[in-house]
Amino acid sequence: SDEEPCRIDLRPEFSAEWRGWRLGGRYNALWGKKFAWLWYIESGYRGDALGIYLRGGIFKVDDWADRIYVYERDAPGSYNVPAYYGRGWNASLFSEWKIGRRHSIWLRLETVNYPWNQTPKPFRTEIKIQYRLRL
Repeated sequence: SDEEPCRIDLRPEFSAEWRGWRLGGRYNALWGKKFAWLWYIESGYRGDALGIYLRGGIFKVDDWADRIYVYERDAPGSYNVPAYYGRGWNASLFSEWKIGRRHSIWLRLETVNYPWNQTPKPFRTEIKIQYRLRL
């Protein structure tokens, strides 16, 4: 638009995997109305029947026009791409458990807190459980 003609986004990512163990992360630097950034690191394990991931990050996004979107793991059929805005941190735990051929369970716990925000903003916590039975 004419009001926001330029938005530059630099997003280096890294990832490594070894025998089911995974480590990855991302740094997001964005120049829009102001300078905004987000950083997270994620570690986890994925086996045949069990997968578990832990993610933590911090962010500083002072203008809504500069919000940063990040894909996050979620249960099948759920698409999770939150828009980070404000000054704070987030942490999440995601697990999946395949109990035999017919039963599966997914669990997602997440919290987003804003202790460094310029204006007070309440924290957000999410708990999601999904069970699947294949007939």
